[in-house]
Amino acid sequence: MHYEDFFVQIHPPQGEDHPVTVHCPAGDGQGTFRVPLTPADLQALRNGFDDESRPVQPEAVGTRLFEALFSDGLRRLLAESLAALPGDGEHGLRIKLCFDPEIILLGQLPWETLFWKERREFLTLGRATPLVRYLNIPRGVRPRLVAPLRVLLASACPPGTESLDLEPEAKKIQKALEKIPGVRVQWLRNATPQGIREKLHEEPFHVFHFMGHGSFDAQDGEGALLLEDDERQQVRLPGRILAHLLRDFPSLRLAFLNACRTACSAQETGLDPFAGIASALVLGGMPAVLAMQFSIMDEAAGLFSKTFYQRIAAGDPVDAATTEARMAVLLGDPGSSEWATPALFLRSWDGRLFEPAPAAITDSGAQEVRSEIHDFSRLIRDKTEGFIGRRWIFDAIARFTRENSRGYFILRGDPGIGKTAMMAELVKRERFPHHFNVRTEGIQRPEQFVRNISAQLVATYGLEPSPLPPDAGQSARFLNSLLDKVSARLKPGERAALVVDALDETDLSLLAPGANPLYLPVSLPEGFYIFVSSRRGDIPLHVQCKQEPFDIDAKSTHNLEDIRDYTESRLSSAGIRAYLASQSLDDDSFVAEMVDRSEGNFMYLRHVLPEIERGAYRDRSFRTLPVGLVSYYEDHWRRMRSRNEEEWFKIQLPVLVALTAFQEPISVDVITRFSELPERRRAMEVLQDWAQFLYVERSEDKAGQPRKRFRLYHATFSEFIAEKDPVADERVNLKEAHRRISEQLW
Repeated sequence: MHYEDFFVQIHPPQGEDHPVTVHCPAGDGQGTFRVPLTPADLQALRNGFDDESRPVQPEAVGTRLFEALFSDGLRRLLAESLAALPGDGEHGLRIKLCFDPEIILLGQLPWETLFWKERREFLTLGRATPLVRYLNIPRGVRPRLVAPLRVLLASACPPGTESLDLEPEAKKIQKALEKIPGVRVQWLRNATPQGIREKLHEEPFHVFHFMGHGSFDAQDGEGALLLEDDERQQVRLPGRILAHLLRDFPSLRLAFLNACRTACSAQETGLDPFAGIASALVLGGMPAVLAMQFSIMDEAAGLFSKTFYQRIAAGDPVDAATTEARMAVLLGDPGSSEWATPALFLRSWDGRLFEPAPAAITDSGAQEVRSEIHDFSRLIRDKTEGFIGRRWIFDAIARFTRENSRGYFILRGDPGIGKTAMMAELVKRERFPHHFNVRTEGIQRPEQFVRNISAQLVATYGLEPSPLPPDAGQSARFLNSLLDKVSARLKPGERAALVVDALDETDLSLLAPGANPLYLPVSLPEGFYIFVSSRRGDIPLHVQCKQEPFDIDAKSTHNLEDIRDYTESRLSSAGIRAYLASQSLDDDSFVAEMVDRSEGNFMYLRHVLPEIERGAYRDRSFRTLPVGLVSYYEDHWRRMRSRNEEEWFKIQLPVLVALTAFQEPISVDVITRFSELPERRRAMEVLQDWAQFLYVERSEDKAGQPRKRFRLYHATFSEFIAEKDPVADERVNLKEAHRRISEQLW
């Protein structure tokens, strides 16, 4: 279905009447709306919807609402707009009902029952006339990005609540979604608030679907989900807290709350209009919320969910899928009014919240193409462990894609500021094709980038599975052709993107004269974005489309707030608690001091906080801790040397020199050989002393035995060591040592 909007804006009242403005295909119009139901009528309606023994007549309620909203002029615009549709069954008119949440009474009205008496039609039961609620809030709309669909099912039925049979509903949802290529569904049973949060951190989900109970307190206007705790007891999670829990995951496009009273909001003036669950989630930035305004029985809820996801699997936008699900409930029980219980809150302009990427290629050319893809999964896991904050950067990216139809977003900052972690988190959440330059592993050549990204585009978007041309990595020509093919497949409003980290580490000597680093395209097709990170400074990047540099200032308020949040997240560690006690420090003083000493650098915290946790500073005053990343390197260097000067030159330095000589991770045996140590055990001791500066690659040998390989963790530490050469009192020359190692290798 493809929809045009019939946009109905209901304004704050002037006396008893609300001014109404309409924008639609047939033109613009104005009218007034006076609420046709008293508070007593509304309470009787709620009682009727919640109690099958007192059934509601939706035609009567819907007629009163329709005639009050659509005056003669507005009704004419509605009829003319519908008449102008092609009539092919694939085009419709979305009734977008827009109002401020502060107009308390409007949110309580059962708009889903709107009934056009002359035509004997409920608007919400026709694919051509779905109705959505659009709340006016001070927040932009997240752009839709192409990605394989991921759904998190969460269920809870804690003690003290009515027993629910959730197993059939979950299985129906899973079966419906199996039809979507590449879809993945995970079911979190006995859901706890922390369990939901942890699950969302594991991978990017696009739908959060809750099955269970909801509650709504009319006295304070607050809605809540009823979850469980670790002891399987009931936990009440208010909507505002749920919004906080979900808002850090921008990949989420839909919250489907299959629980009673989750669409309810404040019923009295003076109460917070965003204390209800659905309104809180909309305010928190969720593009769409499907919630229940009344009670709904298990059978109807299961049927609604199953049909909704079947239609999503068939390619329907979310509002058309909702209409089909309503119809399924009506056909299942023609005497019931439960089809009117779900309410759809939509902030997406076209109703298409996600467009599942085509299935990965599977024919004879697949393996050869996949062999070109570089696996960065370990790097991504390492860099995103404990990730926190950076919402302001995600917001900037969302704004850039919203305001521009294509372009480069360039994230810039000093070493250790968290650029790679940000890029890794972006890939983790959105599953974009990606490439990470890693100089210490020799991954910095343009050909590596072009072939890796080209293979990912072929696999992700189901392009021709033939092997990549031999010269694919020698220019941007082949990559440009793939970008054009992907762009041609994007529907209006869809987006695709690439992520490129550490552009400054590109080997520029391998480029043709005047070419962009990594042969990045000069221009991008419509709907395509490239998110790039780099150190501060001039980047020889020449493009003919929109580009926006975005600098991470270490001293900025946003960055320091993230530094503070990251430090606070480590306060519960037993090692840090012990250190605070030994130093007679309170939490606030410790956090404030660590923020100052970090100088806004995340890499500093990733090194120093683990050192504090393991007791390395237990005998040192808090005031003597190093300030800044380079000072930390110097401090550790001095501490290792001061333990035993003779061992420093004979054991420690030779191992560090060996590590700087290799770009790939190397084994302990190789380190022992090239550092000329008397035994392997001594190399292991040094590696333990410098563990926080090392990346460990774990694998198995041919016999299935575990093995480890090591390399220096971060380029800044390699540079720090290099700057020690030559230093007279160190009695070592790195260039000379590297020459000797090269001769041995040769």
